Amino acid sequence: MIKSIYLCLIQKIYIFSKVIIILEVRFFTLKDKICAWEFYDTQTSKFSSGGARPFKRLSSLDSVLPSDYYNLPYTKKQLKSFDYIALKKEEFEKAFLLADEIQPYEKYDSVIRQTFGINSNIYKLYAKKALPPKHIANNAQLYIDFEAINMRICGWYAILVDGEEKIVYDGISKPYTDDKYISRLWKNVYSGMLPYDIEQIKRARHIRAYKNYFIDMFRRAKHIYTYGDTDALFIKTSFGEDLYNFFKVKNIDVAMRMGSRTISLDKACGLFNINTEGDEHDPKNDVEKMMKYMEAGKQL
Repeated sequence: MIKSIYLCLIQKIYIFSKVIIILEVRFFTLKDKICAWEFYDTQTSKFSSGGARPFKRLSSLDSVLPSDYYNLPYTKKQLKSFDYIALKKEEFEKAFLLADEIQPYEKYDSVIRQTFGINSNIYKLYAKKALPPKHIANNAQLYIDFEAINMRICGWYAILVDGEEKIVYDGISKPYTDDKYISRLWKNVYSGMLPYDIEQIKRARHIRAYKNYFIDMFRRAKHIYTYGDTDALFIKTSFGEDLYNFFKVKNIDVAMRMGSRTISLDKACGLFNINTEGDEHDPKNDVEKMMKYMEAGKQL
C-alpha cells in the first residue's frame, strides 16, 4: 500500500516537473513553398537554420520575379545550389517529433501542406502540435527622400518609425563612375540645387554599391512614404526594375495634387501653417516636413 502511494507520488512529481519542449519555427517561402527556415529549441537554447531549393527543376527559379527574392535570406544563385526541399523531410520530421509544442512565427498550415503534402507526417505533426502564431504584425513606417543627379541617386535621408523606436538612414553616393560627366552636370545644372559639395559626391561610393543596403531598409518597412512619384523613378534609374517593383509595392505617395498638378511640399505645408525653414533641397528637412504635413492631415 505504502509502495503504491509512493509510486503514485513519484509519477505525479514527474508529470508536473517535466519540461515542455517548445520548438519555435520561422519559414521563408517562394511561391508558397518553403525555401529557408529557422528553428529554436527553448529547452536547449539551440538555434539552427537552413535553406533548400523549393522547386524540383532549377529552371523554375528563373521564372520568379527578381523582386520576389528580396524578402529571402538567400539569393537565387544560392537556392540553385541547395538540395531540393523534399530531401529535407527527415530533418523537419525529427525536429517536429522531438518537440512537445511548435510555436510558429506565422500561420504555416498552407505552406507546409504545399511543400510536403497533406498526407505527410510533417504536416500531421504540425497540425497536432502547433500553437497560435506569435508574430506581431510589422507596422514599421519608412519616410524617405532622395536627391539625384540626372535621375541617379546621390543622397538620401530616411526615418524608420517602429513604435517608440526610430532609426535614421542618411548618406551620399556617386551617381556615375565618370567624374568629368558629374562635374559637367554639376556646373551646368546642379551646383545650386543640392546640399552636398561636388567633391563629397565624387569621393563617395557608387550608388550601385548600396543596393543591398536599400533592400534591407525597404524590407523592414510595412509602408514607405514619399512626397511625389519622382523618388520611385530615382530607384528605377539607379537600380533597375527589380528593386523598383519591390519599392512600389510598399510605396505610398502622399503628395497633394490639384488635378494633374502636384503641389510642392513647401506650399502644402503652408496650407497647414507648418514651418518650412531650411534648405529647399535638403532631404532631412523634406522628410521632417513631410512627417509634419502627414500628421497635420490626420487632424482633418
